[in-house]
Amino acid sequence: MASTHRPSDNLLRAGRIWPARRARGHRIVCVRGELWITVDGRLDDYFLGADEAFAIETDARIVVYAVEDSAFRIFAPEPATARHRWWHALRNAFA
Repeated sequence: MASTHRPSDNLLRAGRIWPARRARGHRIVCVRGELWITVDGRLDDYFLGADEAFAIETDARIVVYAVEDSAFRIFAPEPATARHRWWHALRNAFA
């Protein structure tokens, strides 16, 4: 998975798949079309339409399937150091 903070655009033709592994913390946002998302080891499937999002909460393999011609973006999580910078500053202030 890319570690950039900028979203990456992905175009997916109807019937095509986009697999991902070790993507915990990333978010998929459907820009247009319809996506079907499956996660290895889970019974649930997820369908996204335009402007809907799916948060990846596992490192299991996921597969994004385009029900119709679709576009989606992947948003990477912020680095842990940036997310917790305020906490470290507060903790150090009282150390």
